[in-house]
Amino acid sequence: MPRLSFLAALCGAAFVAAPALAGEAAAPEKPAEAPAEKPKPKTPLALQPQMKPFLTAGAARCGTVLLVKVAAAGEVKTDEDPPAQDQAGNEAMMRAGMWWGGQLNSVLRLRCEVLEVLRGDAALKECTVLCRHFDINAARMAMIQEAREEAKKKGAAAGFNFNQEDMIKRAAPAAGETWLLVLMPDATAKPAAGEKPPHFSTGFLPVQAPAADLLGDIRKLVKSVRDFDRPPELSPDQRAAATRHIAALGSAEYAARAKASQDLMALGLAARKILEETAASSSDPEVRERCALILDDLKPIPGGKPEDWAGTAAVRKSEEKPAPAVEAVIE
Repeated sequence: MPRLSFLAALCGAAFVAAPALAGEAAAPEKPAEAPAEKPKPKTPLALQPQMKPFLTAGAARCGTVLLVKVAAAGEVKTDEDPPAQDQAGNEAMMRAGMWWGGQLNSVLRLRCEVLEVLRGDAALKECTVLCRHFDINAARMAMIQEAREEAKKKGAAAGFNFNQEDMIKRAAPAAGETWLLVLMPDATAKPAAGEKPPHFSTGFLPVQAPAADLLGDIRKLVKSVRDFDRPPELSPDQRAAATRHIAALGSAEYAARAKASQDLMALGLAARKILEETAASSSDPEVRERCALILDDLKPIPGGKPEDWAGTAAVRKSEEKPAPAVEAVIE
């Protein structure tokens, strides 16, 4: 090392060390800042118990039910061009409140990764969803609870100063969240640049982080629809028993008729064919009526009609509307 460089280095080291050697006080250190508090995760929205039957009815009328993880979400916007509500085959859904529109009239575009296909195309891996349903009742309950908890921590009174817009935003699915979606194919969807089909619109309120029993109910419904459409055959012994039970439906004794109905019901969907044949051909009104009642109970939706579980609900194009424009892609 050259002499001057060596001296400079030595002096620099002595200068740095001098205050400590001379007993001088070091400059006070600036206290470390507390790490920024991470935002508290939001409580998943809970579907209200009274809405569960409507969820099942929606899953029966819609052909696609998915458990998804939201990969990307746009912003909640006013639905400027909602599909017509007077579409054939969807009247029952509208009567049950499972259509869009009303005071909300909002839409949110989602790209979703499919975690499980509960009903629909088993090969489906991803899809685009136009979310037109928002569970503002569940959002309101969650926001009230969160406000109360926050007020309790601060020792203050809870304030509930949120409006409908706040509740819609709280109910809107966000990226990274898991949701159960009841969907209809949407022929009116305006595809964003680079998007691949299929495109769906929601057919009912999305359910966040659905509980195992709720998923179980949907799986049970889907199985019952499949079994009803393709009922098992009666074994020879079962057919002989079913014939005896049907004969007993015309008994003069009420107890015998009631037991025969129970025994036929216990045979399940395997008895569907013989019950339908008897209901159509028997000359005894009592037998025909009891067969019809058992058949009603065996349906995927008791007392319903085939269209109630056909899964054919869809958003269809209107001939009066111009060709859709291309929307901006979700960032």
